Amino acid sequence: MTKKNHTLTILLLLFPGVGYIALMLAAALVMTVLQSMGLFNFTGVSQFGFQEWVEVFNQQTWDAFAYSTKVAFASSLMCMILAYPLALFLRREFLAKKYFTAVIRMPLFMPALVAAFLILNVIAYHEFSMSS
Repeated sequence: MTKKNHTLTILLLLFPGVGYIALMLAAALVMTVLQSMGLFNFTGVSQFGFQEWVEVFNQQTWDAFAYSTKVAFASSLMCMILAYPLALFLRREFLAKKYFTAVIRMPLFMPALVAAFLILNVIAYHEFSMSS
C-alpha cells in the first residue's frame, strides 16, 4: 500500500467519529445562535429579533472588550520580551540549569495541585459523609 492510500485509509477511518463530534458541536452552536435571536425559546413564545443583542452590546460591553484586548496585548508583549532572552539563556549549560528549569516548569502542574487542594478543602469543610 502506498503512503497516499495509507493516509486516505486513516482519514476515512477517522471520519465517522470526528464527523459525528463535529456535527454535534455545530448543532449546539447553531441552536445557541438561534436562541440568542429569539427562536426556539423554552420559556415562552418564539419571536425573531435582536432585542437581546441590542441590550448586551452597549458602551459598557465595548469598553470591557477594549480593556481586555489591551491587557491581552500588553501581557503577550511582556511575555515575549521576557521569554526570548530567557530561552537564549537556557540554551547554555550552567551549574543550576536543572533547578532553574524546574522552577520554570512548575506552573505546568501547579493548577492541577491547586484544584486538588480546593476539592480537598471543600470536602473537608462540608464533611461529605453518610452519618447524620
